[in-house]
Amino acid sequence: MKRSIYVGQCFVIGDGRPYPAALVVPNWELVRKDFAIAEDVPTAEIAKRSDVRDFIQKEVTEKTADLGSFEQIRRIALLPRDLTIEDGELSPTMKVKRRVVEKKFADVIDSAYAQTAAAS
Repeated sequence: MKRSIYVGQCFVIGDGRPYPAALVVPNWELVRKDFAIAEDVPTAEIAKRSDVRDFIQKEVTEKTADLGSFEQIRRIALLPRDLTIEDGELSPTMKVKRRVVEKKFADVIDSAYAQTAAAS
């Protein structure tokens, strides 16, 4: 996923779930440019746009297509901001604190899996 210029940060989830999904922080600068979105539009609003989400989903799907089918990312959820040390989501060595992120973004994770159930 990180091979895409549109993916800034990503965090794969899937333990105990039917398939892998990912929390993605897009490269907001590129997204704004490619979708002609003004600088004053908050990233939280951009993250809710279906066209942006569908575009990033396509990027992630393409970048994980060479993986085994059980490893491919089937669903994504966009985060409106970077994960940071200050918010306790990254360690000082920039490693994602999995438990913290999963707890903090539990509703976002659940909505990513719910989107698939609704689409079925």
